[in-house]
Amino acid sequence: MNKSLPPDLPKTKTVTFSAETEELDAVLSFVNAPLDALGVSEEEKIILDIAVEEIYVNIALYAYQPGRGPVTLRWTLEEDPLRIQIDFMDRGTPYDPLSRQDPDITLSAEERQIGGLGIYMVRKSMDKVSVFITKHYKVWIVAFLILLIPAIYGNNHTKIYYNIAQSLPQSLPSNVANSELKDDFDMSTMHIVMVDKDMDAKEKKAMMSEIDDVKGVKWTLGLNSIVGSSIPESMIPDDVKSMLQGKDTELMFVCTKYESATPQVNKQIKQIDKIVKSYDKSGMVIGEAPLMKDLQDVTDIDLTRVNVISIAAIFIIILLIFKSISLPIILVSVIEFAITINMAIPFYQGKSLPFVASIVIGAIQLGATVDYAILMTTRYQKERMKGKSKKESVAIAHRISMPSIITSGLSFFAATFGVTCYTQVDMIGSICELLSRGAIISVIVVLTVLPAMFLIFDPVICRTTAGYRVKKDKSKTVAEPTA
Repeated sequence: MNKSLPPDLPKTKTVTFSAETEELDAVLSFVNAPLDALGVSEEEKIILDIAVEEIYVNIALYAYQPGRGPVTLRWTLEEDPLRIQIDFMDRGTPYDPLSRQDPDITLSAEERQIGGLGIYMVRKSMDKVSVFITKHYKVWIVAFLILLIPAIYGNNHTKIYYNIAQSLPQSLPSNVANSELKDDFDMSTMHIVMVDKDMDAKEKKAMMSEIDDVKGVKWTLGLNSIVGSSIPESMIPDDVKSMLQGKDTELMFVCTKYESATPQVNKQIKQIDKIVKSYDKSGMVIGEAPLMKDLQDVTDIDLTRVNVISIAAIFIIILLIFKSISLPIILVSVIEFAITINMAIPFYQGKSLPFVASIVIGAIQLGATVDYAILMTTRYQKERMKGKSKKESVAIAHRISMPSIITSGLSFFAATFGVTCYTQVDMIGSICELLSRGAIISVIVVLTVLPAMFLIFDPVICRTTAGYRVKKDKSKTVAEPTA
């Protein structure tokens, strides 16, 4: 349950009934009273009612046979996260239903031995998934280790594009025009060189000649190219000069066959800029391609900084909340593993991602996954502080937190997957696809790998977390809360 506890609702209540089947309706009303106050869904109530009914009817039919006796029910509400615990207490013949062998449900009702089916239903309906996952924790650790290397490799080799036009539909007039420009004239973009207007004409001509020799340059165009270098500048009409000259600067154009935001054009820009700076230290190479190159340089730096700062912030928050040195390492490792898998998939699909994808996913999926991880970790730590064994603590934490994690993850998936299906802008579609897929991956990783980490590193967690007193046993590590 993911509700807050109303202030007027008691945290616990106890009622004694006569252990008779006729009292079943009263028992269910007693159990459902706090559920109704909390606004629990009918589906959740039905699941709990089935469990309560099976246990109560077994007590009524067999605890005092052939006589009758009392049965006391107590419900207790706990917060962080909110859950209800229902205890049954009777004075009948002692019997541990959990020690009974599960009935053979493959047999017909006539062939199957009477008894055991009710508690079997209760156990299977409440704990089936959690028991399976925690029981096979070694499988999830092996899967983690197997996937780790390809995930890191794919994440590090995923192609990134910086050309915004590439993310737009190819049917747009601008993209159609660029395609025709490429096909008909073998040119893709234009650089603009801005230099001092007072530069010597011979130096301008020499500089343009060097730029012409740079690989990929189709042609260059400047004032001298239009009127000729032999004509004195004083004889050039002002209206012609005003086209390429300003108050202090002069423009020259460089046509390239390379597309913007590609390694080839970035190398070309670097060479041209070096030539321009050798003639005029204040000269600049500007235009779409240089802008994309600057964007790439800044984004690469930002990506590294954002990831480092985000991870450090999450690490510190977890460290302070859980007062543990080991838990932040475990949680951050699991979270980054989920993100790395998500970012590696496009590499194996042969897809490229927009430049903003890494930053967006690194922040949003990090935030969502850490919520899931903290929810389970809080419960695990609480149960360990109560003195429960590591397996019992992990099983309880998994069972209690799983519905909230799955609900949150599926909601996140539904909110983003629809955009992926309908958007025509590749940048938006790619980001939403990563977000929707990341939600599912995060849920799976938190529900499988994180419990396995708890079970394996539990002794380390107990020794590196404030508030634990560790007792050594021949077969296990026992954690108890300190006074």
